[in-house]
Amino acid sequence: MDNMDMLKRSSLAMAIFFFGAPNAFSQDIAAAAHPDRHPRVPGSITSGNYLTRVNSNHLHVFCRRAPARVMAHSNDPLNAYRWHLKNVGQKVFADTLPCPGVDINIGSLHEHGVMGKGVTVAIVESGFDVDHPDLKNSTVAGGSRDFLDETDEITDIVDHSTAVAGIVALSGARGDKGRSVAPHASLVSFDAYGGVNTSNGEAAENATFRKYFGAAWGESPKTRHVDVFNNSLGLSPIGKYRDISHAQIQEWETIMGSTRAGRGGVYTWAAGNAFKMPKGILDETAHDPFEGCDANRFGLGCVAAGVDFPSNFIPMITVASINAQGKRSYFSSTGSSVWISAPAGEDGKQRQYAGADQNSYGPGILTTDNPGCDTGYNTSASPKNALEGGSRFDPQCHYTASFSGTSSAAPMIAGVAALMLGVNPRLTQRDVKYILAVTARPIDLALQPIRYRGMTVESGWIRNAAGFRFSNSYGFGLVDASAAVAMARHFRGLPAFFDNGWVSSRGASRGFGGKDNAASMNIRIDQDMTVEGVQFGFATTHTMPSNLSATLTSPSGTVSHVITPFAIYKDTAGFTVPLSSSNAFLGERARGTWTLRLTDVSGRPVEAKLDNFQLRVVGHKRNVN
Repeated sequence: MDNMDMLKRSSLAMAIFFFGAPNAFSQDIAAAAHPDRHPRVPGSITSGNYLTRVNSNHLHVFCRRAPARVMAHSNDPLNAYRWHLKNVGQKVFADTLPCPGVDINIGSLHEHGVMGKGVTVAIVESGFDVDHPDLKNSTVAGGSRDFLDETDEITDIVDHSTAVAGIVALSGARGDKGRSVAPHASLVSFDAYGGVNTSNGEAAENATFRKYFGAAWGESPKTRHVDVFNNSLGLSPIGKYRDISHAQIQEWETIMGSTRAGRGGVYTWAAGNAFKMPKGILDETAHDPFEGCDANRFGLGCVAAGVDFPSNFIPMITVASINAQGKRSYFSSTGSSVWISAPAGEDGKQRQYAGADQNSYGPGILTTDNPGCDTGYNTSASPKNALEGGSRFDPQCHYTASFSGTSSAAPMIAGVAALMLGVNPRLTQRDVKYILAVTARPIDLALQPIRYRGMTVESGWIRNAAGFRFSNSYGFGLVDASAAVAMARHFRGLPAFFDNGWVSSRGASRGFGGKDNAASMNIRIDQDMTVEGVQFGFATTHTMPSNLSATLTSPSGTVSHVITPFAIYKDTAGFTVPLSSSNAFLGERARGTWTLRLTDVSGRPVEAKLDNFQLRVVGHKRNVN
């Protein structure tokens, strides 16, 4: 897509963006995954130590200089180009070769019949083409819904939604295996995006988002048969964290927990494509989506994933993007709310077709497109690679090889969740989310911390006190479909959920500003529990939030960088974060003192106060019978 098209449609300027060591907790999970090996003993969760490490299957990437040959084992000759499923360094529709192993590790799951049968996945955004030759067999008759027009007929058909659906489940004349993540999963199209009011300010957008996405996520009777809800979108950038109350957070999470007969649906959310968002996006003066912002000069992101409040909901799985070389895709938003990563590639362009001076020539994702060479991503007027433009590979333009963005990463995780639920439908929302973290593969381990004026403002990879590796760029790492399905098959379930509730700091405001003058507030958690999720909020009188750096430190000493400087924020009378989150503390012990620390990195004299700090920790109690 050209620059202006990317601004309008690729999560940069749309109103709604499409886009260890042995430890007690790892032993808990080992018992759940292998109940026969770990019988329960009185007074403890489990015994034994079968699983001694979590997300420890690091992926070391070695790239080839020449493409590998791929033997065809399918009726679909395009399968060889779906590097995101099986990547051996093969030839793709891009100038840059993929590096072997950078894929979801589908392995032999399809050959063994693990294809998501019996699981329904909703594509929640605009409508996809339910009559597409490769989607119509997967789509549930009468199961879709246009929530704006209150009809079951999908008329607002968008190429973005069709591409997202094709990543999850393709089933057609060319066969099933190796064409999508979960080819036997069922699909429904939920058009909720069309009703969101993006032109009348934050309150109107929040209210209409609540109305239509509340219905699509669980309030409508149409959602009762849905297991997985994919959301390849984001809220419009407004230069601040959106207003949301604790009561509203609980309302959302209640909706999300009510699906799948109380087990809770699996909800995936695209982290966003705003790492290089242009500075003029807030006042609509941006013209070049690759211009970036001040943060990019230091290797930092322009807008964090957690600025979108749904990214911070406890049930949500926020998905970042990895390119075919095993690095963060240039656009993928970072932040402590990221849970996991999946392949999304980059732009899928070749110089011969797209021309010179493109931002990236790395492969995109090969998926479905709205049929016809005069519509969608694949058009005869503007082919970007050898597949497109009515080529011999696809003369009727049913596919595209230039789909990318975190919009393509999120449905990868939705598809893997469908595979997991297909082998074990008893899994809860929490189980699926946790298994994905345990089995994820840390990647790009050379990622270095970023320092500014002598202080660390962004970590690389950290290892927390429970043994988990975590990164704001990748979450717990690259998804491993084969490992996740293997663990899911016999997983017994996490202990009972426990919510410690919101706790507020005590005492007077803390002043900060100027060199080496930070403000800190503490909150003590007395409940002896194991962390599954952490949410927080705070309020300041600081007027230039782009100069702020913030960390959250657990009782075990793990430091999570939750606000990074030079991001795109509007100057304000007082910078407030009603809701954010950090996944860096998964598996740690919650009891003890948690510390929020804010620093103004500008080095200039500043008079500001940290007025309050709130914290919520959820998980399960330790040492329960």
